Amino acid sequence: MGGIFFAASVAALLTGYARRSWLLLSSLCLYGTIDWRFPFLLLIIVGTTYLAALWLSRTPRGTSSILSACGVVLLPLATYKYFPVWFSELEHWI
Repeated sequence: MGGIFFAASVAALLTGYARRSWLLLSSLCLYGTIDWRFPFLLLIIVGTTYLAALWLSRTPRGTSSILSACGVVLLPLATYKYFPVWFSELEHWI
């Protein structure tokens, strides 16, 4: 609990890019203590979100482009969370 308070206190003192970088690093450390795979998942989600935002800034606005970007951003999460469940239930049916 003290680590979270420390991270929040440091984030309150920082601004702009330094604050965002600090919060990302703190999140990676926190999730890394829970499970070693979570920081990799977090980096994949942050990277795909960044790339989707860049893509949306360069394409004309429309429902299809926004839905495509949302699908790309949610794909790593769906893969990590739901595919193991689907495959474990698939074994029961076979």
